Amino acid sequence: MAKKNMLKRTTAGSALRILIHPCFWVQACRTLRSINTNFFGLQKKVYKKKMYIPVVNVEHPLDAKIPFSPRYVGIYMDFSPCWIRALAFLLHNFGNRAKPYVKEYLKEVESMYQFAARIYSQIMSTTNRPHYAKSFLFNVIYAFDPHLMCIPSLHVMIVVFLYTKMKYIMECLGEDGSFYEELNGLFRHAVAITDSILFVKQHSVNCVAAGMFAIHNFAPALFTRAETFRFADALLRNAGNEIPETAGAEIRAYIYNLFLAFTDSSQKSLGWEYVLIDFLKEYPSSHAN
Repeated sequence: MAKKNMLKRTTAGSALRILIHPCFWVQACRTLRSINTNFFGLQKKVYKKKMYIPVVNVEHPLDAKIPFSPRYVGIYMDFSPCWIRALAFLLHNFGNRAKPYVKEYLKEVESMYQFAARIYSQIMSTTNRPHYAKSFLFNVIYAFDPHLMCIPSLHVMIVVFLYTKMKYIMECLGEDGSFYEELNGLFRHAVAITDSILFVKQHSVNCVAAGMFAIHNFAPALFTRAETFRFADALLRNAGNEIPETAGAEIRAYIYNLFLAFTDSSQKSLGWEYVLIDFLKEYPSSHAN
């Protein structure tokens, strides 16, 4: 019987399950190169002043209603491991039938980083993040992430694409509904990771809306208008006593309405990327105070 353990698999074991298949090696290398070039490499050049790209602080007054909560750092760090585990899950449960979809997924991650870099290469963004030195994971974040690529949020793009694409893949493989709970778990995990980027102060509420807008344009057939509402409406509902419900509702409404504003603007723009570039260029500096 297939083991339904998509989220509980070990990341190292999952990576090994993928890489034991030579058919994935070339694409895996291309994907890693895209991540390094379009995220780590580009940030490093700007941070070390080897390249100039303007940087905008996209802090919003609503961010002050979300407390800094270090306990979310573990789930924040899971945005890449979770899709690696999901691909291994496909191979485990569907065998050779899953291989074309796994290879396609790796290529789409490669493309997603290139897609987001259309913004990063023109204008970068940051937020007011605290320096929390008491945690090893936070020190890893501060060491490798100069915090210059907030809009669009790749965390949001990656996790939204994961749960919508996995649903599509399952349908293509003729899944009969036995993995319903697994897919629901992926949705909840995507929401939790998105919540975490706000609690650890790696992103602003603006970044969430921008990430939703970017992935809506990257995969419109998957992340539909209806799905954007479902996703936005689920945010910050499991925050315990950390955020009053009135503040949570205000934040959810802002994120969804900003997504709609981006979408409306794109109807009159030359392309989705110009909507976000213009937003960053026009963003009021007073919001960053």
